[in-house]
Amino acid sequence: MSILLKRLTGGERRSLGDSDEVVRIVLDAPPSRAAECIEEILLGVLGEDPIVRSRAMRVVHDVSAIHPELVQPFKSVLIEEVSALRQWEVRERLCQILTKLDLSEDEIVRIEDIFRSYLQDRSSIVRTCALQGLADLAEIQPQLRESVMAVLDEAAASGTAAMRARARKLVKRLQARA
Repeated sequence: MSILLKRLTGGERRSLGDSDEVVRIVLDAPPSRAAECIEEILLGVLGEDPIVRSRAMRVVHDVSAIHPELVQPFKSVLIEEVSALRQWEVRERLCQILTKLDLSEDEIVRIEDIFRSYLQDRSSIVRTCALQGLADLAEIQPQLRESVMAVLDEAAASGTAAMRARARKLVKRLQARA
């Protein structure tokens, strides 16, 4: 296990551990070293330890929020491998990461499928983040707007309280940008 991943081990699952420090290490590293760090951290995301997986995904998320270009080279790993993980903390953050990246039309189609599948997740947090992700995709790819609006309307009528509230906000946002 790498030094970075060791910093993400131990404690209880809901704690952050040293993830903030790992984010700083990645952001302060020269670009070539930052890429190596992201690669190491993704090994933690894909690993067996749910605590490391959760914290590592938080690191990827926080780095992508500031410098999405550092995560861009790993988008195929995120789309094809990370998206298959069933841990809710991973799925929640993945919904927030993918739409920040530069995406091809084929990748947008694949991500739409991923987000639609997440609408069936046990976690209402994941389902709510999937709604957000679909709305974000509809802003990137306007052809998706109509089908995403239908999903949002359904969620606004029959989802959990959080899903209904988010769906109503997203409908207003998409209508305003039409």
